[in-house]
Amino acid sequence: MLHSLIKFSLRIIAWRPDLNLIVTLMAGLCLLYKVEDLWTHRTLINWEETSLVSQAMAEAPKKEEQAKNVQKESESKQPEETSSKKEEFDPLMLDENQIKILQAMSKKEGDTTLADDRAKVVQQEALVNIAKEKLNKQIEHLEAIQKDIKSTTNDLTKKEQENVERMVKIYEAMKPLQAAEIMNKLELTALSEIFKAMTPKKASMIMSSMDHQKVRLVTLVMLKDEKAQLALKAKEDAEQKAQEKAGQENQQNS
Repeated sequence: MLHSLIKFSLRIIAWRPDLNLIVTLMAGLCLLYKVEDLWTHRTLINWEETSLVSQAMAEAPKKEEQAKNVQKESESKQPEETSSKKEEFDPLMLDENQIKILQAMSKKEGDTTLADDRAKVVQQEALVNIAKEKLNKQIEHLEAIQKDIKSTTNDLTKKEQENVERMVKIYEAMKPLQAAEIMNKLELTALSEIFKAMTPKKASMIMSSMDHQKVRLVTLVMLKDEKAQLALKAKEDAEQKAQEKAGQENQQNS
C-alpha cells in the first residue's frame, strides 16, 4: 500500500510539477503513518538483531578467532620451513671418503653395524694410503742421501787412486834396492796398495830386495784385501738388487 502511494506521488510530480507542495504533505503523512506503525508494533521487534552495533559485536569474536587460526597456521609452517632448510645439503661438497661411506650405507639400509664396519674399513684404507705416501717419501729421501754418499766416496776413492798411481810411478823410477829400503818402512796397507798398482815385473824386483818377513805380511794382506773386495762387491750387488725389487713393489702398489 505504502509503495503504491509513493509511486503515485512520483507520477503526479512528473505530470504536474505545480502540485509539489501537495505531494510533500502526503509524504509527511506517510512518514507519520510509518512511525505510528512502528510504535504500535514495538513489542514484537527484536532490537538486538536489528542493531548495527550488536551485529558488529557479534561478528568481532568470529574475526578474532579467524585471526588466531591464521596465526597458528603461519607458526606451524615456520618450523617446517626451518627444518627443511636445515636438512638441505650440497652433495658437491662431499669428499671421496664421504661418498664411499654413503654408498656403503645405501647398499643395505637398516643394518647400521655393517655400514659402520664399512666406514671403518674406508677410514683404515685412507690411513694406510697416507702411511704409504710418507714411507715412499722417506725412501726417496734416503736414496738421495745414499747417492750423495756414493758420489762423495767415489770422489775420494778417485783421488786416492790418483795418489797411489803417482807414488807407483815414483817407486818404479827408482832403483829396486833404493825402493826396497824405503818400502820396508811403510805400513802394510799403503804397501799393499802400491804393489797392487805396480807392474808385476817392477814389484818382483823390489820385493826381492826387501825384508822377507815384510814381503810375507804384504802378501797376506793383499790376499785378504782381494777376498774382502770380492765380499764387499757381492754385498753391494745384493743391496742393489734388493733396492730394485723394493722400487718395483712400490710402483705396483701405487
